[in-house]
Amino acid sequence: AGQLLGPNKFSGPERGVIAKQIAKFAVEQGFDAVLAPTHFLDDSIYQGWLDLDSNAVEDLRNALDNEGGNNIRIDFPLLMKNTSLNDSAYSKVIPERLVNLPITNVWIRAAGFGADASPLGTRRYITSLRGMHNWGFPIVGDYLGGIVGLSALAFGAIGGISHGIGEYQRFDASGWSKIPTDKKGGGRAHRVSYPEIGRTLTFKEIETLLKSDGARKFLSCNDRSCCAHGFLSTKTELRHHNLHQSVKQVGAIQMVPGLNRIEDFLSVKMTRLLRNSRQFSNIRISEAAARESGVDAEQLKSKMENQHTKIEKIFNALENLSESVDNESHKIGSVVVKGAELGSGFSSKEIDL
Repeated sequence: AGQLLGPNKFSGPERGVIAKQIAKFAVEQGFDAVLAPTHFLDDSIYQGWLDLDSNAVEDLRNALDNEGGNNIRIDFPLLMKNTSLNDSAYSKVIPERLVNLPITNVWIRAAGFGADASPLGTRRYITSLRGMHNWGFPIVGDYLGGIVGLSALAFGAIGGISHGIGEYQRFDASGWSKIPTDKKGGGRAHRVSYPEIGRTLTFKEIETLLKSDGARKFLSCNDRSCCAHGFLSTKTELRHHNLHQSVKQVGAIQMVPGLNRIEDFLSVKMTRLLRNSRQFSNIRISEAAARESGVDAEQLKSKMENQHTKIEKIFNALENLSESVDNESHKIGSVVVKGAELGSGFSSKEIDL
């Protein structure tokens, strides 16, 4: 307890101890699956994590079986820099190590990448991961949300996405080597997800915009299965709203046959998003309402306009990419959940697969 789990905890005399602890807990709690105890492959201090993590999976499988958890599957989190996804060395070594491991799905957590990725970064991510399906494992995009996550799903780069409810939609490993402190910040502002305009807003920003002409149609949730009393329900049940909207967006992609997903995503979903974001960015913000809510009107207006510009660039990047992909010969690996194939799906960090 209180010790860092360094390489020595996964080799030598201590090898297998962590695996036994995980297995015992998983069986006692009745889990359907566990994530293997993997590490950041681009660690600047230790470069041998892939070998140790591979051994840890074998140890975990044996420990689960010994505890009576034969039916509990193991998923493998693959943590690396986003730039490493295109590294030819990784593309050769990783599949060789994973192919014989007793794992079901591979979760890719790319450091420096997530919901706020650039249009070019989004295209590169999709291109990289489409080539990884020949590894033979279904791929889950971890810490991945927003338009970027949906685009990766629609283009067959991944078979599922995972992120928190309104947060953890981007992975950053830059601070992992820093010693944690006891300093406590003031906390992050709660944000409401609005997929139809491709962005999130704080309550103060929403209060300002609701007093501006033309904004209410974008900010009042009209889905009564999500928010029975419109914005009042959104405000009081924020986590429910954010989760419901994420599942709804993924479900809409899942309903479209694989061969038609790219065309449908671009011609229907992205076209509607582009139109809505344009209209939203043209809303005239009430200066008085902004002052009353403590919001910088010019800064908010700039964010709205920049978001529309970004969506437009992502749309153009995806449209260009669609002309070069061969969707007919590309097969998306179906993510397995509780022993069944989910297809292109969603999981929340709070619903642990």
